[in-house]
Amino acid sequence: MLRALLLASALLPAFTPAATAQVNIWRLNPVNVNLQDRPGDTNFLVCPPGEPPSRLLSMDGTGTYGSASAISYAAVHDGLITYNQGGRVEYEILYGDDPIPGSTQNGLTTNDLTWEGFRYTFIGVTPYIPPTETELAAQAAAVQGDWTVPMDGLNVDVTPGTELSVYCPPNIGFPDRGAAGTDLYSGESNVCAAAIHRGLFRIFEGGLVSLIALGPQPQFFASHRNRQHSFNGGPYPSSFVFILPDEESP
Repeated sequence: MLRALLLASALLPAFTPAATAQVNIWRLNPVNVNLQDRPGDTNFLVCPPGEPPSRLLSMDGTGTYGSASAISYAAVHDGLITYNQGGRVEYEILYGDDPIPGSTQNGLTTNDLTWEGFRYTFIGVTPYIPPTETELAAQAAAVQGDWTVPMDGLNVDVTPGTELSVYCPPNIGFPDRGAAGTDLYSGESNVCAAAIHRGLFRIFEGGLVSLIALGPQPQFFASHRNRQHSFNGGPYPSSFVFILPDEESP
């Protein structure tokens, strides 16, 4: 049955937002940010300082939580983080049908977890590290990325050899516009979508990326990376590659 559920989940269509969405990290769970992998896999979420929920939350379990339970609030319930300090929490994906009672802890009440399915449990926590003033200034000075337009539509100079810094704001789901290519991307690709495919950041966190605009290419090759499909394409008159953090531009 577990194998069937995993196969079925892989065939579900990806959620596509209409435009850049406001992301409330404190309400994210492993399902709505596509961080639910196979049982035994681990992942993490960086929870900035937050506030108690303004409306009723539905969370299930104690210590082990249902996959629809908000990760940050579950971490508060579990005593791992506080609203004032936040934290980086690591968790492991589980699958089971053992009933787990709900409880009231640290000002939050959870329901009994009684259904079979994916769950998660916390396996570690480290302090939240806020962005520095330098990082915030770099984000503000960068070209502001748009999840709905290609590189060619950023209204900046993209002649071959031009280097750009692009800030992609947090979003939810999967990009409106995808990317064509692998490592080398077509100019008709969305820069932010290509950055996710390249593994430079996760969509709900956003990030600052650097790229070099290049000229025409005869072909771009599809692949699947980091939960993101890219497409075949070409020929196309413009293209780009990312400058990785440990690389220098040519």
